[in-house]
Amino acid sequence: MSAGCKKQRASLNLKKLNDIIATAQTHQATEYKEAEFNAVKTQVDAAQQAFNGQQFETAFNDSRNAIAQAEQMLEDVKRERAADLKNQADRDIQIAQDNGGHSQDPARFKEIEDARAKGNERYSKNDWDGSIENFDKVIMGVDNLLAPLKSKAKERLEIIERRKDEMATEGVREHAVELGIEVDNGIEQARRLIDNDRQYTTAQTILSQTNQKIDEAIEKAKEMRSLILISEIETDLMIALDKGAEVFFRDRLMGAAEMYENALTSFESRRFDNCLQEATFLKQKAVELRFDTRKKSAESKVESLAGQIKKLEEIDTRQFLPGRVEVLEAKLSDAQQQIDTNQEDAFEEAEQICIAANEEYEKTMADFDELANQSIAAAKQQLDIAASVFEATERIFDIPSPTPITELERQIEQNKRTMKVDIQGLLDAARASLSTSQLHRDDQRYNDAINLAEDVEKTGRIVQDDTYRVVAHNSILEIQARLAFYDTNGGRQYAPEAVDKTQRLLDRSRATIEEGDNKKAVDQASLAKAQLDVLKQELSAKGLGTLSEAEANLQAALDNDAFQYAPELVERVQANLQAARQSRDSMNYLSIIESSQAAEKNIDTAKGYDAWPHAHETLAQAIDSAKMARQQAEAGDFDTSRGYADVAIQLAMQAETKAKDAQVATRLVGLKRGVEASIQDGANYFQVEEVKEMIDRISELQLTYTPEGFDESAEELRSLEARLQEILINTPAVLERALAQQYARREHFQTSGVDIDTFAENQYAQSAVLLRDAKTDFENRRFRSSYENLRKATRLLDEIEDILLSSVYNKKIQELFAQFIQAQDNFRHVLTLSREAVISLAVRGVSDKPQNIAIAGATDPIAFREAMENLYARARAVEPPKSKALTHESVLTLFKTARRSAQNFEKFIILDHFDRSTAREIIDTAFSQLQLAREQQQQIEKTFREPGSDSLIVRTKQSLGVQLY
Repeated sequence: MSAGCKKQRASLNLKKLNDIIATAQTHQATEYKEAEFNAVKTQVDAAQQAFNGQQFETAFNDSRNAIAQAEQMLEDVKRERAADLKNQADRDIQIAQDNGGHSQDPARFKEIEDARAKGNERYSKNDWDGSIENFDKVIMGVDNLLAPLKSKAKERLEIIERRKDEMATEGVREHAVELGIEVDNGIEQARRLIDNDRQYTTAQTILSQTNQKIDEAIEKAKEMRSLILISEIETDLMIALDKGAEVFFRDRLMGAAEMYENALTSFESRRFDNCLQEATFLKQKAVELRFDTRKKSAESKVESLAGQIKKLEEIDTRQFLPGRVEVLEAKLSDAQQQIDTNQEDAFEEAEQICIAANEEYEKTMADFDELANQSIAAAKQQLDIAASVFEATERIFDIPSPTPITELERQIEQNKRTMKVDIQGLLDAARASLSTSQLHRDDQRYNDAINLAEDVEKTGRIVQDDTYRVVAHNSILEIQARLAFYDTNGGRQYAPEAVDKTQRLLDRSRATIEEGDNKKAVDQASLAKAQLDVLKQELSAKGLGTLSEAEANLQAALDNDAFQYAPELVERVQANLQAARQSRDSMNYLSIIESSQAAEKNIDTAKGYDAWPHAHETLAQAIDSAKMARQQAEAGDFDTSRGYADVAIQLAMQAETKAKDAQVATRLVGLKRGVEASIQDGANYFQVEEVKEMIDRISELQLTYTPEGFDESAEELRSLEARLQEILINTPAVLERALAQQYARREHFQTSGVDIDTFAENQYAQSAVLLRDAKTDFENRRFRSSYENLRKATRLLDEIEDILLSSVYNKKIQELFAQFIQAQDNFRHVLTLSREAVISLAVRGVSDKPQNIAIAGATDPIAFREAMENLYARARAVEPPKSKALTHESVLTLFKTARRSAQNFEKFIILDHFDRSTAREIIDTAFSQLQLAREQQQQIEKTFREPGSDSLIVRTKQSLGVQLY
């Protein structure tokens, strides 16, 4: 073959090969036979390169060999592609059927199925081109058939995806997270169905569900946003209420409460758009109300603190309790600085400062009260002493005294009667002033009370001093007169030292009066009197010596033969002396024995009252006098012995009185200190009545004690001392018992079945803190704070208990309401009729008389009336808590009305006994009364916010209570 021929043949072969390659590429040869296709292409490239290099024979040979391989490759590609298209055609027809294509366009769907049949026929004959052509028609036909569905699905998908912005705006991602995730999953599933699975109808269904889910998510988000917003409003209003909005801004509070109720009604009616709109508007008002109320509350407390400081200044607290007012002024300044920042947190800090200041104020007032009380008690004590001293010695003002010696004595003697009148006037005025002082104390005018009490105390001392002056004056003049008598009747001759000593004591007593110490002058006058008694004893002893001298003289006369010269006279003298001896011996001996025994007995009595520590000098003198009395008696000196015995008795009685007085005074001081110790240990907070009783009994004993009533006073002292020990021992136990009781109440609340966290979370948590602080404060001896914390905790637990009791009460009443509704349902065959229909049946018949109504149903009128009677009786048996007393009155009114209604319904079966007008009135009244009972039920149920409600807002609303209604 010539070169030119080979060139032409090679060129034709290459063209054919390129056509085969191009055809193979249209049939996606690289997907089905990539290796064979690449091999053919490599051969073609080599042949083409040889051809381009003028190697036509090589190009011819290579291209000729490649044609057979290329044709086989193309055949294989077509066969596999035809098989794939056949499967795809089957799938597409199934997809068309899934999407309802056979019903959307039956004619076109038939053409598609015909094309598939032809394709299958061609395929069976290995007519790959014919099968591919028909299968392509099937595939294209299905695409065209489903194109509108696809377009609508994609449009719907875009619309749904655009709603994501709406979801974001409504806060779905924050408030309805799970629903938001479900929406995302739905959109993704729909996208896969459209783009991958071509399940457009199913995708539309998913998108519809997703769209509905979006609505649900938005609704849920709105619900949660409404709930959060209303809860925030509730918190704001609760704070405002707690801080006194009802007092400071009542109109604003009532307006907010009304808007709150409207928003809450919208929420419960699931009108969340309205709720959000109303609550959003209310939120700002609630925030402003909260802010203004907190500020006003803080300002009011600051004003109150300023008023307290002013009060303290008015009653001269700076003078009587230095430093106290300054502490409060510093707190006032701190609180005002906090308010000036105009920050809510600072308002709260200002209130806390004022609360602490108020506690300090109360403590200051309590201390001031106690100071006034002590002043009044001291004044009363001095006044009582003065009155008792004056009353005991009042008669001496009217008794004239012997001739005064000094000028002062002449003045006192001259003015005694006038002084008596003046003293009585002073006592009367002092008693009135003391009463006025107590009134000042009661009015918290403690400064006036103290000043007036101090004046009374001074008056008491003045009265005592004036009384003692007259007592000393009278004693001195009386003793002086007696001393003058003894002085001129042998005293100067036989007992000059005793006379001089008595006079010195009298002079000392006079000097003491001159110095103004009248009480001491009385004591010194008593010593002078005792010394006068000693003088008397010495003179009596001289009398015994005279008898002995007479006996000696008689014996001398006998020695000088007196009997011989005057026998009768001697006998008479002897008889007289014998009578004197017998009289002396019998009378003086018995008398001195009795006096000595009495003295010793009085001494023993004084010792029994522990006189040594309190009157040792007086008791020692009594013992010495008693000893001298016995010695003189044994020596036969009876008169001297009697004098010593009398002195011993008087001194022993004085020692006994001093010992009794000292013993009572000492034990009273011990009791007072014990009471102070008990107060320091908190008894005045935890055993108030017991401490008050102790103080009153101690004061009473102190005012009424007399030495004559010592035994009764001692018994009272023993009783008081035992009671004081009980108080000291029991104070910690009282706190422990109180704490245990309150902790037990908290445990009981936890097991009550009521959701404490929902209804009383703050009260429950705060009570635990307060109880713990009460114990800690007691251990740290902060008793007032301990008591206040215990009291506050108890009050919070009382609130919780009221909530629990209210909850139990609500459940009981709701059970009655449920049975009330059930009874009406059982009677529905009558109640579902209108009153006009019943009236028509009963009083519009052809006869003149009303007709009885034959009633058939689950409950006849008699049973309905019995049911209402039973409900009324059960309602009366329910015991409401105090907070539900008014509600229970409404409940009883409701069931009473329902009972009257049932009684009228019962008359339906005897309507023929009434005239037309009365029958009409009975029917109308029965329905009206029942309708009124229903309305009353609805009003009562509005106040119930029971635990376990499905709506959290209803449960939250309970914590706000009826204050907002």
